[in-house]
Amino acid sequence: GKALAEEFTKRGWNVNETAAAAITFDELNTLKERTDGAAYALEGAGFPRERIFRSAEKTTDQPGACDAANTLLIQHPEIRRWLVFSVNDEGVLGAVRAMENRGFDSDTVIGIGIGGQTAIEEFRKDNPTGFFGSCLLDCRRHGYETTELMYKWIRDGVAPPKDTRTQGIMIYRDTYLKVMAEHGF
Repeated sequence: GKALAEEFTKRGWNVNETAAAAITFDELNTLKERTDGAAYALEGAGFPRERIFRSAEKTTDQPGACDAANTLLIQHPEIRRWLVFSVNDEGVLGAVRAMENRGFDSDTVIGIGIGGQTAIEEFRKDNPTGFFGSCLLDCRRHGYETTELMYKWIRDGVAPPKDTRTQGIMIYRDTYLKVMAEHGF
């Protein structure tokens, strides 16, 4: 959400022509936390809550996100520019593809996903798309920390903390190679 707000401001887009597409899967708490967090960050940066539109995915993949985004595009034909976020990179990519099918491009869409690995193929394309960035998750680190917490809980009876969320690393088309190399990917 913060990265979307920053790029929105940097581009100088008119808020009256812009909306945010929250491609959601609220049935799973962790995924709802991701989209809620992005929406709260946008609001905190001054983006109007009433211009953040949620659309539920049936599945958390590109086809499910494409369908969810198409619903928003039909409901809001007046929107000229979109900020896109979802539970993962696939959700953002599906929404970006739906928007491309309706004439939107990298000048009218800013999409930021979560995961990082799927983003790489999008960043390698010759021409930029509306998929602007991703929050890269360090799966090895998360796996190690989870295993360590479980081991201590089972062996020593030390329950893990209630909140084990960690921060990711933002990657973009122009920085992903450098950032990934710096972090051993």
